[in-house]
Amino acid sequence: MPPAETLKILEYIVVITLGLSFGSFATVLAHRGKVFTICAGDEKDSRAARSYCPRCKARLGIVDLIPVLSWLAQKGRCRHCSAPISSLYPAIEMAVLLMALSYFLVYGLHPFPKMLAACAAFAILAGLFVFDVRSKILPNNLVAVLGVIGIFYRFWPAYIQAGYETQIIEYGGGAFVYAAFIWIVGWAMQKFLRKPVLGMGDVKFFAAAGLWLGISNLGTFCMLSGVFGVIFGLFWRKIKGEAAFPFGPALIISFFVLLLLDGSHWP
Repeated sequence: MPPAETLKILEYIVVITLGLSFGSFATVLAHRGKVFTICAGDEKDSRAARSYCPRCKARLGIVDLIPVLSWLAQKGRCRHCSAPISSLYPAIEMAVLLMALSYFLVYGLHPFPKMLAACAAFAILAGLFVFDVRSKILPNNLVAVLGVIGIFYRFWPAYIQAGYETQIIEYGGGAFVYAAFIWIVGWAMQKFLRKPVLGMGDVKFFAAAGLWLGISNLGTFCMLSGVFGVIFGLFWRKIKGEAAFPFGPALIISFFVLLLLDGSHWP
């Protein structure tokens, strides 16, 4: 096999490993946040240092925690007590894997620290998605971590180009412009409709998105968010029968799509 093909295969192996590893981390975020439990039954001591089955309390070893494969091999049940394991686990792991692969196909594996930062962001996005769907909340701590990762992604010294002042305005200013814009829109809509329309979690997510996407993408981000919001809202009303729906998933999908399309700003 030619060296170039061997290298490409190795890169795919690295990306798949990263995607599944960060996907597993995303499920931990959701589990520790009491969004769902590993197995059916009441959750107790969710802050325990090691993963365990809430039904039988058995500590989970490596064989139980291999992303996706463990769930498939065990047919969606705990190896110790046969309690059902939530299908959200492999679903989240696969979602983060697909995001990592998509990013790799667009940008490649290098610079590797940026690939790591992107995968970490995908894990946070997956966790935020689950939180908002389940609780209609975008947790401040996860949004803050997404923003911190964005600072590294855009402003780590090795990634600052010549003419860095423009880059700082584009992405650093993006955080303030995005947050101010959506706050004003939410305030105006609340005055007009006489009821809250957007939560502060959405405003904070806009700020984090501004760090990642930059001022120039604000219009596209809002447009995509509106389109995905309408689609998600229709599904939500159909499935849940509720008029009010979480807007976070639309923001998260738009964030990811624009990150892939934002090659013109890649250092």
